[in-house]
Amino acid sequence: MRVVDGRCIFSLVAINFLWGSNIVFIKVAADSITPLYMASFRFFLAASALYAYLYFKKCSSMPESGTRRLYLIISLFFTLHIGLFYIGAFKTSASHAVVLINAHIFFVALLAH
Repeated sequence: MRVVDGRCIFSLVAINFLWGSNIVFIKVAADSITPLYMASFRFFLAASALYAYLYFKKCSSMPESGTRRLYLIISLFFTLHIGLFYIGAFKTSASHAVVLINAHIFFVALLAH
């Protein structure tokens, strides 16, 4: 039997708290920030963390030349996805948004077949 240390438990609780409070923070910020501005700020933070990681690991941040077009298409669809998610979250209650975002895994599983 393997013993789980406190850091692992803390990490799991922190990740669940952050993921679960995502919609709540979106709704709190809805009074002062537009949905697309908030989504772009989220992308900026994620890109900054990614580039910092790549810099410290000394990895290239540019994809191979044959895959750049595919990455651009995927990025555009993901940007559209997050933008529409934020607009939808702004137009409904936090509880409805949480139910919808957590039910998406079932739609993914059904549509993947």
